[in-house]
Amino acid sequence: MEGSARSGKPVSESKAHPAAILSQRVIPKHEAPATAANPGDALAIVLSEYGRIDVPRVASLLGIPEDSVGEALGAGEKPIAFFNPETQNWEARALYLSGQVRKKLAAARVAGLE
Repeated sequence: MEGSARSGKPVSESKAHPAAILSQRVIPKHEAPATAANPGDALAIVLSEYGRIDVPRVASLLGIPEDSVGEALGAGEKPIAFFNPETQNWEARALYLSGQVRKKLAAARVAGLE
């Protein structure tokens, strides 16, 4: 009553309602992307899902045959991925171009991948 005397407003009953988070899903369920607009997007999706480059998943995201994934990832002046002949796997540019790059360059030359 004291509060209403100061403000001049009538006293209202306090009401509490449970928040929606207590009774239903408020954040949508994560759905993995089905397509990617370009090889860079496909690479980002695959790295977030697997932590490595998965060629079949990249191919399915881009809608291209698995044989063409290497061309898509390695195209252009700055390829986004490189094939490592020592591990026989594709590696993201940042990973491949770090560490013992001279050793990797020699292995690529031997494999004829320059």
